[in-house]
Amino acid sequence: MSTFREGETKQFPVDRKDKGVWYGIIATKSSLGCVQIEITRFGFTSSGSGKREFIDKINELKEQGISYLLLGIWQGQYSTDIFVLDEKIIVKRLLDVIK
Repeated sequence: MSTFREGETKQFPVDRKDKGVWYGIIATKSSLGCVQIEITRFGFTSSGSGKREFIDKINELKEQGISYLLLGIWQGQYSTDIFVLDEKIIVKRLLDVIK
């Protein structure tokens, strides 16, 4: 069973580096005057380099003016929690962990 957790970015276990925790970005890009939306998914591990790549991709998408949704996935033995992450909070927490 999966649970979506919104508004709980501070509870996401950023200090973990195992395969049970990973990060995702769903990015949308639309053309002016066109209803077609391109959706791209990016996945990142919870290792130090994966966390850095996650932050780098956020900055890259922001510079390109692309809309995105940040996700934190925590896979437990019996359920999976999908956190909808607040960008400011998660980036600060990740930078604190990977220093």
